[in-house]
Amino acid sequence: MIEGQAITPALTKFELRGRFIDCFARIEDHLAATLERLILIEHCKKTPYLFGDKFELIRATASVDGVWQHPHHVAPILDQLDKYAKLRGLICHGVITETSLGEESAFSIRGPGQNYWEERKVITFSECSEMLRYLEALTGKLLKQSVKSWSKPQTL
Repeated sequence: MIEGQAITPALTKFELRGRFIDCFARIEDHLAATLERLILIEHCKKTPYLFGDKFELIRATASVDGVWQHPHHVAPILDQLDKYAKLRGLICHGVITETSLGEESAFSIRGPGQNYWEERKVITFSECSEMLRYLEALTGKLLKQSVKSWSKPQTL
């Protein structure tokens, strides 16, 4: 450390990716019951394979009767999570390198095979920290939402 340098905790690219993946792993796990419920009430025949497709299906059906205990709480949370869901593929599968944006440290994130600067997303460390705090808060809010209870039909 250089004398007079501000002491700020450094966010590593591994922490960024890890915390981001952790949020979406918990979200996907929680939404699995919702997908099962949508099949049970015959709103869809099978669950999509890709996370983005699962998320869009659940977002589009957030207010369908018989799924969530409090759909009026779920829809706004999913709407707020949407921009992070769209970043998910890039952060989870992309190449993250440290860079700077002006005087501020930042991450440059590019998808596999994207070699042009115009295709990269640059996020400052402070923006990443803020994004992760907000994503973790939204994840916590979503995890508090319950799918309506149901019992498995009995077979004879």
